[in-house]
Amino acid sequence: TINIDDDGFKITTTVPKKALWDQEKLAEIFTRIQNEGDDPTEYLEVTYKVPENKYKAWPNLIKKEFEPARTLEEGKPTYSLTPDVEEA
Repeated sequence: TINIDDDGFKITTTVPKKALWDQEKLAEIFTRIQNEGDDPTEYLEVTYKVPENKYKAWPNLIKKEFEPARTLEEGKPTYSLTPDVEEA
């Protein structure tokens, strides 16, 4: 966190840390814990994802199998500001 005082204003900038985990190594650890007879879900959370571009490329028969697990939500809106210039 950085705080700057400038002309009567206090500006605070915070950059949070984000941990990134190697998915292949975590999968290996999951399997190792499971093979040792322990429950890997005590240490790891497993999430399944389907990339949308891959889903769209699948044949309809495969898509139909996955449809019950798929929900569409609205994403973050984007805005564009352009000058309103009349053409002469």
